[in-house]
Amino acid sequence: MARRTVAAPHGRPAAHTGIAAHAPLPRPGTACVPFRAVPAAGGHLLAVVAGMEGETARQEAADLEDAVRRLLGVSIETGTDGSTAYLCEFALDAARALRAASGLGV
Repeated sequence: MARRTVAAPHGRPAAHTGIAAHAPLPRPGTACVPFRAVPAAGGHLLAVVAGMEGETARQEAADLEDAVRRLLGVSIETGTDGSTAYLCEFALDAARALRAASGLGV
């Protein structure tokens, strides 16, 4: 969704921030979906923000999953370490949250 901030004559942003008149109508957006549970803290570390375009969230999820596939494909030949495995798990957790936020579920 396109947003614009109106600048006041003195150069600072004016109090009004809104949707530009030429912006397309909003499409169904993402819901807030927390991820990266931290049991010791009793909550989640990160969350997908509400209001992003659903198609954007789905594309980001697909891009993350593709990057993990490529990384794991290379690791079949070269091996992997714990840090790489953690990074892959983190990326897949983020992709899952993006899909859930866009309404597609897991």
